[in-house]
Amino acid sequence: HMHSALIVVEVALSMVLLAGALLMIQSFVKVQRLQFGFDVDRVMSGRLILPPYRYGDAARITQFTRELIPRLQAIPGVDAVGITNYLPLSGWSGGLRFSLEGQPPATETEQPTASFHVANEDYFRSMGIPLISGRTFTDRDTSDAPAVVVVDEALARRHWPGESPVGRRVLIGSSTGPLAHEIVGVVGDVQAHGLEEPVEGGMYLPVWQAPGPVLGITLRTALEPASLASQIGPAVWRIDPEQPVTYVLPMAELASESLAFRRAGMMLASSFGLLALMLAALGIYGVLSYSVTRRTREIGLRVALGATPGRIARLVVREGMLMTGIGIVIGLAAAAALTRFLASVLFDVTPGNPLTYAAVAGILLATALIATWRPARRATSVDPLVAIRTE
Repeated sequence: HMHSALIVVEVALSMVLLAGALLMIQSFVKVQRLQFGFDVDRVMSGRLILPPYRYGDAARITQFTRELIPRLQAIPGVDAVGITNYLPLSGWSGGLRFSLEGQPPATETEQPTASFHVANEDYFRSMGIPLISGRTFTDRDTSDAPAVVVVDEALARRHWPGESPVGRRVLIGSSTGPLAHEIVGVVGDVQAHGLEEPVEGGMYLPVWQAPGPVLGITLRTALEPASLASQIGPAVWRIDPEQPVTYVLPMAELASESLAFRRAGMMLASSFGLLALMLAALGIYGVLSYSVTRRTREIGLRVALGATPGRIARLVVREGMLMTGIGIVIGLAAAAALTRFLASVLFDVTPGNPLTYAAVAGILLATALIATWRPARRATSVDPLVAIRTE
């Protein structure tokens, strides 16, 4: 009875761990099916932080950026060079407050906010971010030209639902007061902070109208992106030998790193679940093998009295499945209570999904059936004369 009780506990524990693992796997699969909103496969990235003692004003930053772009374009295999401030998935971000032209002025705390990005004319092409309407930036969008801005779909839906924002104007604060920017285009949404984070709604300003010390580099290539890694640094150092270059990584690697926590959790839960399943299977096999040995005389008598091999096998299988069934019932109750604590780390998956529990119960029953096969087969081969003589 003690052995059987231990098997019931093992099966119940397996039920809980496997249910948690299956929920984590479903969540990971659903996250992977989402789209980042940009091409992660053919883009190489890098980041520069220009020190203020060498690049203390907008003119110097602009001059450095204008010298950098053609040097990066000269790298063999580069199809487009993008410049931004904060690379998607890098963990860096910025925001700004704005107001809609024609609306009553609001206090600073009441003003709407948007994530803030700068971009050169080839940034959207380098990243594969689609243009929805209007246009993106051109080389004419300089500091001397009218102030323009590109918004993403999320911001357009929020403030101009059902209509195009192209041609409208937003007021963005500057050192001289709010400056009107004309919206010239709408681009697709980008999951800049990871697939699971909601899109905040963002604005892109031309890099020539809003230069800053943080420069994110995106190189689109038909080659393997990692093959460009060794050439980004030299292109920068020909302009400034003392300028560090960081985040020299394929965008696919940044995308993979954004899923690292969820991937690790899924693998850990799966490992514990499989270990518990294996221990439960070995336990069922061991208990039934011991039971067959202990009941050899009983089985021999049953055979002598006319019991068929099928009936003997069912006797053993029934014992194993009974332990498994009790363990599953207990495990179901425990899993329903404990998996609720996983809700905060699950994505688009309900902890109480009955199909998940049914699948785990099916796995446990199938495993138990396999574990009972050899003891049941051994029981059907008991020779009644030998069994009785042995006793």
